[in-house]
Amino acid sequence: GIAKPKKPSVLPQYLEISQAEQMYLEEATDWESMRNGVIIKLLYETGMRRSELLGTKKSDIDTNKGQVRVLGKRSKVRVIPLSPTLSAELDQLMRENLAVSATGQAVFIQSNGEPLTTFQLYQVVKKKLTQWTTMRKRSPHILRHSFASHMLNQGADLNVIKEILGHSSLAATQVYTHLNIEKLKGIHRLLHPRNED
Repeated sequence: GIAKPKKPSVLPQYLEISQAEQMYLEEATDWESMRNGVIIKLLYETGMRRSELLGTKKSDIDTNKGQVRVLGKRSKVRVIPLSPTLSAELDQLMRENLAVSATGQAVFIQSNGEPLTTFQLYQVVKKKLTQWTTMRKRSPHILRHSFASHMLNQGADLNVIKEILGHSSLAATQVYTHLNIEKLKGIHRLLHPRNED
């Protein structure tokens, strides 16, 4: 009849908006830096999972309509909107891929034309995030958390975020409301005259 102690929930880490803005300041100097830049932006602007990004095929991307079709968990398909700038960068990357003798359908490839591996994707993301943050965790999922947190902080509807992330239930998305509340509590503690620390 004794209740088990509750395990404290670990809130997801995410970039500050000022840190995320750093990814838009870099200019591509060659094919690889262009590919890496598109990877980072796509993860951040769509909230895709790493497996979803690696599974993206040329036929999944419609740059004219500004959208990408994603095959998520349990083979659920969803369509995510793309910004005009990212659509143009994806279009350019797919054209440049032909010069790297890419014959397959994969959008994100190595210099030999083979699809990018999970390890290589982690390395790309880790290298980029190391430039902008001192967080210990620097994985593709950090960009997914950043997408959801920033969307919510800018006033996006929780159901919209749920659909874009591909969550099966709203409960999985609600963790981001806790992030928002924790931030508000911190500001309140810091600034309210009746709080004495």
